[in-house]
Amino acid sequence: MILVITGPSGSGKTTIKKILTEKYNIPRLMSATSRKSRPGEVDGVDYIFVDKQEFERMIRQEDLLEWVEYSGNYYGLVKNRDMEGVAVLEARGALRLKNMYPEEVKIIYLDTPEEVRNKRMLERGDSPGEVRERLKTDRERFIDSGLKEQADMVVDNIDIEETISEILALRKASA
Repeated sequence: MILVITGPSGSGKTTIKKILTEKYNIPRLMSATSRKSRPGEVDGVDYIFVDKQEFERMIRQEDLLEWVEYSGNYYGLVKNRDMEGVAVLEARGALRLKNMYPEEVKIIYLDTPEEVRNKRMLERGDSPGEVRERLKTDRERFIDSGLKEQADMVVDNIDIEETISEILALRKASA
């Protein structure tokens, strides 16, 4: 089973993925991105960071299960032999993967209030302009996309431990 963690910017996707992989030993499915790394992010751990030309080569060589362009950067899930683990995907990528593998993919949508997401993005070092743009883009990409209604689980990600408990319960029930 692939657990796909999705939701708007600042909803806690990367934090949830990190806890699931490090504390609960759920395999991590790697995503590649053409965006620059943020402070504290490690190449090959958080993402595979590549430039746009390398990402486009990966698209041509069909090295990705799915990919999207989001906020001027590419994001994609690197192909892996095992259909087991946790991945963070943007709305369209999550739905595309679910359509490709409907039985294997479970979408978990992190529903987090805008004021919480705004605070988290500023704390991680995004500029106020970037935050405004992401909040605007997220309204179109996530909130108005219908993804929330198509998700296997919607979690109000205010209490991270509660969110983890709910995701682990879904995983156990679906095994």
